[in-house]
Amino acid sequence: MVAVHHSHVFQPILVDDGGMTCCGLGDIFMDLFWHPAFVTSALVTVEFRDAKFESYQVLPMSLRSNPLRLEALSGFERATFLEGLQERTDTLAIRAPDSAPLVEYLAFRKLVFFLRHVGVGHTGDKFRFLRQKLIARLP
Repeated sequence: MVAVHHSHVFQPILVDDGGMTCCGLGDIFMDLFWHPAFVTSALVTVEFRDAKFESYQVLPMSLRSNPLRLEALSGFERATFLEGLQERTDTLAIRAPDSAPLVEYLAFRKLVFFLRHVGVGHTGDKFRFLRQKLIARLP
């Protein structure tokens, strides 16, 4: 089992004969409430039998505000999360996830997504985020 932790948004889970790869477990406690993808993630339970991967289960969760709390998703929200996850998993199964064009495409999509949402709620948080990114790049 390989579990990647850096991505901010929960990513697909790939399963093959020998085990599984969680491409990104996301930030379950990321308080950027301006888009659901940043406050929606999942817990993953994995079952092993005789030291071999047997099965897994995805438990979609969301960080809610007012009051701040973590909730399990149910109904439509749960189904939407799992359907989106399956679509992204299918896309990765078709294309090589480490291909340079795919990496460039995903970076471009991330930038476009951020720019489209700059003016939508919590603008001060977004500018503080950008400021920190710029400061981190200074020599």
